[in-house]
Amino acid sequence: MIYIYNMIYIYAYTTATYKRLGWLKIGQTSQDPLVRIKEQDGTSNPEKLILVKTWQVPDNISDIEVHKQLAKMGINKVRLDANREWFKCNVEDVDRAINTLKHGVNRSQSFDPREEQQECINKAVDYFKNGGTEFLINAKMRYGKTFVSYMIAKDLGAKNILILTYKPAVGTNWESDLKNHIKFEGWAYSMEEGFIIDKKAKVNVLFASFQDINDIKKEKWKDIQKHKWDLVIIDEMHYGSDTPRAKLTMDLLNIQKKLYVSGTPLDAMISGQFEDNQIYNWTYGDEQRKRKTELLSGWATEIYRWLPDMKIYMYQVSDQAKKLCSHYSAEEQFTMTKMFASDDGVEFKDQAAVKNFIDQVFGLNVHKKNSVYRNPEIASPNHSLWVMPPSVNSVNAMVAMLEKMVGNSYHIINAAGNNGISKVSKITEIIRHDDHDKTITVTCGRFNTGVTIPEWDMVLMLGDGKAPETYFQTIFRVQSSDIKRQKESCSVIDFNPERALELIFTYAEKFAKKGQGITESLRNHLEFCPLLDHTSNEFKEVSAEDIVSFMQESGNYIDKFNSSYLFNRSKSMNFKKLLELKGAGISSIVHKKKLNSNDVVFGKNFNYSTQKKAEKLKKDLTEEIIKKAKIITARIPEYMIVYCVKDTYSLLKTPNNDFEEHFGIESDMFAEMINVGFVNEERLNRIIAGFVI
Repeated sequence: MIYIYNMIYIYAYTTATYKRLGWLKIGQTSQDPLVRIKEQDGTSNPEKLILVKTWQVPDNISDIEVHKQLAKMGINKVRLDANREWFKCNVEDVDRAINTLKHGVNRSQSFDPREEQQECINKAVDYFKNGGTEFLINAKMRYGKTFVSYMIAKDLGAKNILILTYKPAVGTNWESDLKNHIKFEGWAYSMEEGFIIDKKAKVNVLFASFQDINDIKKEKWKDIQKHKWDLVIIDEMHYGSDTPRAKLTMDLLNIQKKLYVSGTPLDAMISGQFEDNQIYNWTYGDEQRKRKTELLSGWATEIYRWLPDMKIYMYQVSDQAKKLCSHYSAEEQFTMTKMFASDDGVEFKDQAAVKNFIDQVFGLNVHKKNSVYRNPEIASPNHSLWVMPPSVNSVNAMVAMLEKMVGNSYHIINAAGNNGISKVSKITEIIRHDDHDKTITVTCGRFNTGVTIPEWDMVLMLGDGKAPETYFQTIFRVQSSDIKRQKESCSVIDFNPERALELIFTYAEKFAKKGQGITESLRNHLEFCPLLDHTSNEFKEVSAEDIVSFMQESGNYIDKFNSSYLFNRSKSMNFKKLLELKGAGISSIVHKKKLNSNDVVFGKNFNYSTQKKAEKLKKDLTEEIIKKAKIITARIPEYMIVYCVKDTYSLLKTPNNDFEEHFGIESDMFAEMINVGFVNEERLNRIIAGFVI
């Protein structure tokens, strides 16, 4: 085994840390490396030794061979004693040296797919090879979606790959995975440079933002429509990829297969766009279940150890802070958006209220258990993310107040608007600066999706937004792996408890496995992501039953029967009995999508506005069908009480005359709505079961 370690201090040379100097000890051992390193330098260097990384290597690769390879790379020993094995390098340098010796490739990454990654690769490749054209990877952050996507392309033998997204910041992740892994040696990568093909490369990968390529007439995209794309990967597909403009752009291209990638594709899953054989799901619960198995083995492996567990803490804004808010009336009710309102970006409208709130957060003049940062039950964060309501002025005012109140202890980072930092690399550079032991990054939307900043330990949700995609994309930012700091847990602080309960319910509802009830799904989620309610200076763990009761008592549960979630949009046109649809010439318009750069379809004039009207007409008709169907399903709760309905089977077995009188349609017609897949029977059964608990 090759191992590397460093130490905190080097007394004989300097008081600086080894980490700061960039020195690493590189050796070999056949025993436990922790035992081995404690045998070394114990007298002259009594301080703690830190094992950084180990590698299993073949017998023909020794530490001496690694030292020689590092020397060939221009990295030499830094200690004068020739018998010492200290080098000024980083972990990636040693990775590259070992991979050069093992594989003949000077790249830092050489890992194989994990079990669940290989499952996804196999399912997607089998689907595509059997004639499928669209596949969805629905996997939470840190699953390794970029690596898995590349492996799918590799196994398919794809030579021309196009990556499209409305989140251009993710381009650096796609580039890093491709350029650092040995499996993609010889692949060419081009990011936002236009249509560039390297004829000498084994595989060409082009990355483009929809914002750029939507203007496909640009000179930089010349001839891209003539090129055949073996695979197009749509990253962060939950963010704008279903807009008419994005769809039109893809229709203009010669695409053989599409791979959609997202951590929160809720709309796509609800709409019925993908069947079970077209989706691979990997949730936070799936990941943490693997981690628990590793833990019970005594960390025999550490594949999942550094994927932190998460706790969500629900706090209330103090009554005193609410009383100090003059920006709303009792009739309007309190909201975080109103409390954090600012007209000038210098001060808040209710400056005293926000100051009182900050006092509460940091435990200034309040009991420490009321504090997010001082409560002993919450892991104290070194680096946190504060997500404000969608207002740059609110962010600027908060940055100013934090600098004044806690600026001596925390470096405050503004990540919003023109005056804020807009690059992930700059955020990480500031956080990793030697003088910045503790930081707070304040944003109102930037960096809440598609970015990885390992150092974030905690996120404070300070807005009122209830979009599930945005919420879960944001909170999972702090669950990024950080092996260097040995981060094993992270925290979410939500000052809108009702919102937290509702969205946890929604998450469990949407991602329930087949045949699983809502309560069971909630229990599985809460097993690995506990929800803790802060009341009277104590935390009470919230149960699955508590959440269902809240939804029932708040009236929000009844709304589930009137939700678009129950209907598959892609199946809506199959159920034409619900509306007297006359065709309206829809199909003849919708199919005229394939345009060339002059907006001409097979010699006939056609323009984007026509396409947009066709899409709108189809969408309007679909929404009209769903609107009428909602009238029916919204009547189910009161009917359930009369007939003790427990599922759709018992619902349809009630007297037909009573059914028709109550719902306005015959039970056979409702059964047809289910049979054609327009009403999702499993979702409806899940909601009915939750209602009768």
